[in-house]
Amino acid sequence: CVVVATASGFRAGLRAGPAAARLSPPVAAIASREAVDREDWQAAELLHETFGGATLFYYGSLRVPSLNANVFFKPVNEPAIGVAYNEDGDSVVGVAQLIRAELRPAIGVPNVGSRPVAYVQSVAVAESARRQGVARSLMDWCIKNAKERWRGEAATTEMWLAVAVENAPALALYEALGFTRRNVAMGNVLMSRSLCEDDDDCDDDMATAPSASSPT
Repeated sequence: CVVVATASGFRAGLRAGPAAARLSPPVAAIASREAVDREDWQAAELLHETFGGATLFYYGSLRVPSLNANVFFKPVNEPAIGVAYNEDGDSVVGVAQLIRAELRPAIGVPNVGSRPVAYVQSVAVAESARRQGVARSLMDWCIKNAKERWRGEAATTEMWLAVAVENAPALALYEALGFTRRNVAMGNVLMSRSLCEDDDDCDDDMATAPSASSPT
């Protein structure tokens, strides 16, 4: 399976066969970590191969997410670049960008609170690594990393992303990972999930967002 996002970060998709919506557990040969050395360039090349466009643009936007920001969020911190790699650890087969961001009014969800959230975009999986649990491995890394990276006063209590409304397999994938639908805006389903579940570092007064609602 492959999770797909456009250059603007508006869309997330799943391209595979009819069984793509079913989650496959990550296989032993696939793991995810933060990009090191030249892996951010390999990640940019993977985005280029997946979506077209210039590798250099993706390389810049992975490091400076404001270059790839959209109407739904405003970056407030340097991003983390997650990569999935193969058994030998010498080839990037998946990428995801994790950002601490402020939600913009275009998100269309009232009472989300002023605390920054974790936002995921620029997610892609190499064709050779599809249906091996790479997308799930990347998202698990994003969730774990968001909890560890932004703690204390800087803690984020929610993770958000946007998925094209027609992309049923991607919606199924994210819902299986605990995301709920919060709104529909500009052809995208806005989804979020709590980062406070089973986490003692999230106090009750930090969880300011209401229960998820159905898309409008």
